[in-house]
Amino acid sequence: MRLTLILHALEARRSTNTGHLAALALSNSRVEIHGRAGQAINDSFEVTAGMKPLFLFPDGSEELRPEMANDGDVELIVPDASWAQAVRMSRRIHGLSGVPHVRLPRVTPRKILRKSLEGRISTFEAISHAVQILEGEEAGASMLTLFDAYASALLRERGRRSRFD
Repeated sequence: MRLTLILHALEARRSTNTGHLAALALSNSRVEIHGRAGQAINDSFEVTAGMKPLFLFPDGSEELRPEMANDGDVELIVPDASWAQAVRMSRRIHGLSGVPHVRLPRVTPRKILRKSLEGRISTFEAISHAVQILEGEEAGASMLTLFDAYASALLRERGRRSRFD
């Protein structure tokens, strides 16, 4: 599996951004930044040749399933942005037209950094669950262990306790 993270420029500046951490955790990943002030949306975005692209989106038309990876290598494309920004990116980035939009099955938020709104999870958690589905339980579980360590360290730095302390 290859991860392509489409990171909104405003999200890239946030200290709590978890998408970039997921890209660092996966060796076969790339990050594309979109939405920089004064720059047009990058019309040159292309999926990786020879790979089956899937756009992970909360209201995708189809649920992500393990057999989606059976047809060959999957490029999982994930927006890292607010809901409104992600919707605009999915419509404006020409390279995404025709790419199937898939969603995760219902997952429980880990609620480490803050109280999650019902059904919402961090970008890192979403990618971890997708990795579990496409590459197996062990791969996704090791990512979630990394996320827990990151969140605990962030909370300690802020003088707060995590559920792991």
